[in-house]
Order: sequence, then C-alpha cells, then structure tokens
Amino acid sequence: MERRGHTRFDAVTLLVFALSLILPGLGLLGGLREGTSRIENRVLAKLPEWPQSGPGLARFAEEFEAYANDHVGGRVALFRTYSAIAVVGLSRSPTSKVVLGKEGWLFWAGDGALDQYRGTARFSDAELRRWGDVLAERSQWLASQGISYLFVIAPNKHSVYPEFMPENIHRTRNETRLDQLLAHLETRQEVEVIDLRDALRNAKGERALYYRTDSHWNADGAWVAQRAILEAGGRHVSGLVPGAAASFERSTRASPGFGLAGLIGQRDRFRDTMVAWVHPRARSTKQAPPRVDSRPFAYPPKARGTHDPSQPRAVLFQDSFGNALQPYFDEAFQRIVYAWSFDVDPVLIEAESPDLVIHLVVERFLHRAPLSLADVRARKPREEAVESDSPRGSAGR
Repeated sequence: MERRGHTRFDAVTLLVFALSLILPGLGLLGGLREGTSRIENRVLAKLPEWPQSGPGLARFAEEFEAYANDHVGGRVALFRTYSAIAVVGLSRSPTSKVVLGKEGWLFWAGDGALDQYRGTARFSDAELRRWGDVLAERSQWLASQGISYLFVIAPNKHSVYPEFMPENIHRTRNETRLDQLLAHLETRQEVEVIDLRDALRNAKGERALYYRTDSHWNADGAWVAQRAILEAGGRHVSGLVPGAAASFERSTRASPGFGLAGLIGQRDRFRDTMVAWVHPRARSTKQAPPRVDSRPFAYPPKARGTHDPSQPRAVLFQDSFGNALQPYFDEAFQRIVYAWSFDVDPVLIEAESPDLVIHLVVERFLHRAPLSLADVRARKPREEAVESDSPRGSAGR
C-alpha cells in the first residue's frame, strides 16, 4: 500500500516535471499569432526569419531569444504572480516604467518623465535655441498666410499631482525642463505658448483630472484644457467660442485599471473611473479627410466639424493627449483636421488653409528635437515614428 502511494506520488511528480518542460514549448507555438501583449500594452517580439548568411546568425540568436522570452508558455500567469508579489508583498513596482504612487496613483516613468520630475533632465543652450528658432519659423510662416498658431504643452501627470508621488523620489531642483523652455520662449515674442499647468492645478480640487492608473488626463481634465486652448485661440480667430458645460452630459463608471495598471499586471487591484462628456445634440459630423495620403503621419489624419461657416477652420497636430480633446473641438470648428504628428506639416497646412493651427505636445516628449519646415517637407512616407503612447489616448498609458 505504501509502495503504491509512492508510485502515485512519483507519477504526479514526473507529470508536473514533464509539463514544465512541454508547456513553454507549446507556448512558443501558440504564440506565433500573438502580436501584442494586452497586459503590458506593447508589441511582442516577432519570430525572426532564418538568416541568409553567416554574419546574420548572431542577430538571429538575439532576436529569437527576445521572441522566446515574449512567447514562452505560462508567461502571463508568471508575470501576474511576480507582479502581485512585488506590489502586494514588497510595495514595489515590477517594472522600471511605472512608479507606485500614494493612494493607488500610478505614474509613467518612461520617456524621461521621471528625470523631468526630479529636475535632472535639462536642456542645453543649443537645444533651447533650436526650439526657439523652429517655433518662431513656424509662427512666422503661418502668420504670412494669415494663420494663427498656438503651441500647447500638455503637462505630465507628475506636474499636476506631485502630492501623489512617493516620498522616496526626490526633486533635485524645482525648475524642470519645461520651465527652462518657457523662460527661453519668453524672449521670442513671435511664439505664443499655452502652458496648461496652472489651469489644471487650479481646477483639480473639484475632480480628478487625470486617470489614477494612466498617464493621460481624463475627460474632466480635457474639458479644462480645451477651454484654455479655445479661449487663447479666440483672441486671434473670430467665431471661436468654447462650448458651455451645460451643453454636455457627464457620466462616470467604475472600471478596471487602465494602461499603467496593465503594465504591472494589476488591472483588477488598481481600479479607476472612466469619465465621459457627451454632447446630446452634437452638430459635428465626420468629414472627408485631407488629401495627403503620401505624408508620413503615424496614423491617417481625420476630419470632423459642424460645417457652420460662422466658425473657423483648424488643424490640430497632436500626440495621444489630443484624443480626449476631440469631442469638444468637434463642436467648436466648422472643420478641424486631427493629425498625429510631433511636428507641423506644411503640406497639410497648404492643403487645408486653416484659420488656426494648434500644436499639442505632451511635456515628456519635449526631449525630441523639433524639425524645421524644410525638414518636415522633405520627409518620406512613414518616417513619422509611432509614439510610445497608445493611440487610444485617454486610457492607453
């Protein structure tokens, strides 16, 4: 009887051992069709092609190792277990890209955002001159055609809610790279910059303006931002009036955590609130997109608007922070084109002839050197890099 028990235990042990060897391999085969990780919100490594020559073997080995690491069987379960131990047991983030803040707030640490918060990321004098020269060139070129230009900076969540950052992350100086840039641009009178930090900080006591588990502002934060932007634009363009809050219906619903919670595999543990503003009597409709198919945009530009000739025309060059602004902008313009681009594209401007160009850049992307109009015009299709942000915007990361 005892021997039979040992035999059964040995059989179970062998089965578990065999499965531990087989499942990872099956996972690799099953993962051939997996292109993205919904938990980590990123593209998984692809199976590399067999090298055609000897020198390509080393690169193949590296790429196959990355593929195997991304597609090994049971990876998702292991990742969730590791994340739970790190977050619950050790109060630590399982990834260097996410900071665990206070009271369930999560912060994005990639794209140099953490160094910007600490004040260790600095512009050189040459970089500041580059920013000033490029923005002045854009403003002057647009003004020569009767087009107004607003350069708008969407603040990092850290800049609006520093009180929820952990105590162990210290600032070395209060001046950030954004402060450096704004101080430099004050000497360039031809450039109008909209710094949204004060507007958002002043309004945050009423409601949370950013998602706790995402890097983006929510619909409430976008409401505050769009009013500041449209009020500034209205000083230059006739017929531009921000919509009244009473015209929209606000709704909320509880939700599993968004992008940052997914990156640490803890969407159910870090809950959040989805916020929506809907115009029940919206006049805007989808319009024909601009005829610029050959331009190097990360995503095809789209157009909406009211068709009301008393309202102005606009182009918004945006990153993912622009997505939450669109429901409000749709009602403010007879036509507005949304182009996902870090730079102002003169070809699109010439195709659209807008009254106003709004250029929106999130604070963490200011480290990217802006391109001159000539450099942008010379770009080939698909040269515009897809940003690390998800195009879903308000709940991507």
